[in-house]
Amino acid sequence: YYLKATGTGTTLTTGITKSILTTASIPIGVWRIDWSVQNVVGASGAGTITQSQSFVSTTLDGNNTTVVPFTGSIVRSHVAEVYGNNDIQLITSSFTYQQSTAGVLYLNAFRVFSTGTYSFTGEVAITRLA
Repeated sequence: YYLKATGTGTTLTTGITKSILTTASIPIGVWRIDWSVQNVVGASGAGTITQSQSFVSTTLDGNNTTVVPFTGSIVRSHVAEVYGNNDIQLITSSFTYQQSTAGVLYLNAFRVFSTGTYSFTGEVAITRLA
C-alpha cells in the first residue's frame, strides 16, 4: 500500500495554525510517513518569519499539542529567517507511525511573521511497513 498526496498553495495568517494537506483515510497498520512543506515567497512579499512549525496531526487546523507522538512528526524553528522575493524554502521529515484506528492525517503549518507573503504547499507519502 502506498499513498502520495500533494496539497495546493495555502496562504497563512500569522499566528494561526492551518492544515495545508489532508490525507485519504489510512488503514490500521505500521507506516513510514515522509512529508514536506514548501514555502514560496511572493514576488514582492519578502519578509522575516520569526517562528515556524510544520507537523503531522490527527486534528484539522490543530495546534502543536495535537501532533502525532512520533519523533520526526514535527519540525520547529524559533530562529528568525529572512526571505527575499521569490525565495523557496523546503522542510522535510519522516517517521514510522502506528495507526491504531483508521482515519486521515493532516499536515499543519504555523508561522509567525510581521511582513511578507508566503504560500505553503504540503506533500505526504505513506508506505505500509506492516
